[in-house]
Amino acid sequence: MLDEDIAEYALKISKADYTEIRVEEIKGNGISFVGELKGVESFHRHGFSIRIIKDGVVGFSFSNVLSRKSVKEAIENAMKNKVRIKHIVKFGNEKMEEGKDVVKGKEATIDEKIEYKGA
Repeated sequence: MLDEDIAEYALKISKADYTEIRVEEIKGNGISFVGELKGVESFHRHGFSIRIIKDGVVGFSFSNVLSRKSVKEAIENAMKNKVRIKHIVKFGNEKMEEGKDVVKGKEATIDEKIEYKGA
């Protein structure tokens, strides 16, 4: 499922006054040296966090499973674990905006990492 689908689903089903979801995906590779090359690995990690505000109280939850079921459970958990932080959170009169930030970086290749080790 695409990250945008997960985010849209969370916003659609949430009953909170404010809902924020952050989805993260990290792909990479690593190498281990103990005098010589001992191992090579590739990894793919993903997950999301949800912050809600309901009746002036903040709730938070997260998961490393990207599915509609886990999003629904995370929203339910965030609603259950709401905590009042000194004062009730109030909204200003400003119009809320939706946004999407994508941060991409270049992962060094295995060969580049091995070459760096030799430097």
